[in-house]
Amino acid sequence: MNDSRKLVEIVDNRDIIFKALGGVSEVGATSYFVKWKGTKILIDAGKRQNGVKETPEYDEIDRDIDIFFITHVHQDHVGSLMEYFDYFNFGKIITTLETRDVLKTILLDSRKILTKNISTDLKKSLSKANTHLTEEENEKLKKSSGVKVFNDLINKYDHKLKTRNTTQMELLKLYDEKVIDRFISTIEIKKYNDKIAYKNLNYTLLNTSHLIGSCGLFFEDFNYRLFITSDFTESQKFFHPHTNFEPVYGKEIDTMITETTYGSTEESSEILKDTTLSDLENKINTIFSSSEESVKGGNILIPAFAIGRTQEIILAILLLIKDNRIPLTTKILVPFNLNAKFKNLSHNLTERYYDKYKSILEEELEEKINLSFDEFVKKYLKTINLRDDSVFFDNQNQILIGTPGMLGGYIEKAGNGGDAPFGIIKIALNIFSSKRHGIIFAGYQAPGTLGGRIQGAAYGDEFMFMSNNCKRNTPHIYKVSFPGHVSAKGILDLTKKVKPTNLILTHGDIHSSITVAKAIKDRNIDVIIPDIEEDIYLMDNNRKRFFSTHHKYSNIILSLDDLGEMGKIDYDKIDIINNPGFDRFKIIKAVKDVFKYDPKINHFNIVIFKNEKNIQFYEKLEKELNCKGYSSDLVKIDNSDIELKENKLYLFREILEFISEKALGFKEKFRIYALYNDLFYSYPFFLISQILDEEMFIVNENNNVVNIPTLPIDV
Repeated sequence: MNDSRKLVEIVDNRDIIFKALGGVSEVGATSYFVKWKGTKILIDAGKRQNGVKETPEYDEIDRDIDIFFITHVHQDHVGSLMEYFDYFNFGKIITTLETRDVLKTILLDSRKILTKNISTDLKKSLSKANTHLTEEENEKLKKSSGVKVFNDLINKYDHKLKTRNTTQMELLKLYDEKVIDRFISTIEIKKYNDKIAYKNLNYTLLNTSHLIGSCGLFFEDFNYRLFITSDFTESQKFFHPHTNFEPVYGKEIDTMITETTYGSTEESSEILKDTTLSDLENKINTIFSSSEESVKGGNILIPAFAIGRTQEIILAILLLIKDNRIPLTTKILVPFNLNAKFKNLSHNLTERYYDKYKSILEEELEEKINLSFDEFVKKYLKTINLRDDSVFFDNQNQILIGTPGMLGGYIEKAGNGGDAPFGIIKIALNIFSSKRHGIIFAGYQAPGTLGGRIQGAAYGDEFMFMSNNCKRNTPHIYKVSFPGHVSAKGILDLTKKVKPTNLILTHGDIHSSITVAKAIKDRNIDVIIPDIEEDIYLMDNNRKRFFSTHHKYSNIILSLDDLGEMGKIDYDKIDIINNPGFDRFKIIKAVKDVFKYDPKINHFNIVIFKNEKNIQFYEKLEKELNCKGYSSDLVKIDNSDIELKENKLYLFREILEFISEKALGFKEKFRIYALYNDLFYSYPFFLISQILDEEMFIVNENNNVVNIPTLPIDV
């Protein structure tokens, strides 16, 4: 090994760096890379649902990964797993037993969706070319999802197709069942709370209540501790054990990385089980007692995600029936087929929940359940074939729990050769147009999905869906919040309990992350909302330092006093910063005060009047700062031809806009240095620094830098 390679390895072995490949300032494509003193760690492989850039930026890091962790099986965390398995060389793949056991079911369901998309795209392309598959070819598509069938059809009709979707075809090969089995076989199982040694660090999987098998992560070595919460909730959930972060309590946590999904939503306060039950009870009874169209009450559709939420809703409704809070005659309909060889996703996962967490079910229902899963379904639930939706509409006091949770996807061929709504999509549209029945949403509905459009429609609103005009006639479209992610309050409470030195906010839209960041009142905690692909240093050359080249600590120096007549100075031959002759200027005092902090994390914004007699001085100062490793911007405000009174107001507005851009983006923490004596200028910016909870300094008449104390102001 040559000397330069050795030097690189020595440097790497002294650094800890965090890089988000996706899943920051967004919910989707979660994937984090941590380089821990030479050990390369990858966490999750999510996918976005926006149809544009779906995968994380995984091709930006080294292919050789020491450990790959899977925290849980939601698509925004595992949607790109097979692409990762094809691209990376993993030393170890680590997750919990429950996550590994449900992964194949999840991946095969993803394969099913992918083949349906390819089939739909193929038919649409041929239809545009006035060509259709034969009945025999259509039958082959129904019976097989193999790559060969698609290749044969594409090759046959290639002259009719404008493009061949090679990307989807290549992706389908990765979802071959043999490849999925090979991937599953490489996974190592670790238990919650066990401390596992690997090379130069220890790691621990922490139990979170997000869904079956979900985990947070705790990394530590002799001088650094990193805590990654992953998705969790502080609330007690239905059908899940409670989150347990006790292994990190009482330890000195250097950096905590947490999700902020509910940071600025209506769920930003803790969602209690009792609140959810009361709200659900109220909405169910309202719809059941509806008599808008007839003496009969209406029935209810609850769209639900197959994993976690379907099981929670089943238990919540059983509790309401048990306590006689909704009619004892209530039927819970589920689209399960107990005689089917291949179970649908929600059926498969509900059975796994029942096998794993039956003790929670028994505790909640206060009865011993000595039944197999099939026996449990027959006793407590009612199965339904979605092709016969008359079972739903013709009876009373029925609640159908079905997937997909956002009402996306399912269509099938109509009699006229076109596509038609199917399953709960069809039922949802019928309810939307009825006056009797209702829909209760129990999860997030993304904009643009059918669920989002229905939830956002006012009474009487219309929209087009698959050539059908849909008008809202039902008065019963509601939302009931189930605890799925941590609330903003829960994040603050956890931060107070863990007391991390640094905090990185992820997994939430930018407004949610900013809301949480601004709520952190502990001035001893440094907060960063990262960008995708941004390197955040946790340790640099074996020293604990929290910085990023993207997120600097900005110093806004308002240097608006006249420096006086500078005279003729050869700036090319003089060093302003180190020249004692310039120490009488407040600007030099402010700059040297900043020097107490590390150059890598500091940036100067020097605000001056656009005054020609001072401009050479400031431009020379800026060059010197850059040469010393600091970044800087010279912000020039034009005050020419403005009367004094108007000039002050103009100046105030210009600087206020400049500071607001930095504060609202929360991409930088900042200090304000006010280097002038006019109270008219100083007082407004003192108030701004108080409101934004940022530090403000003045350089007094004795040329001493004075920190203005932060007052207990809460806005």
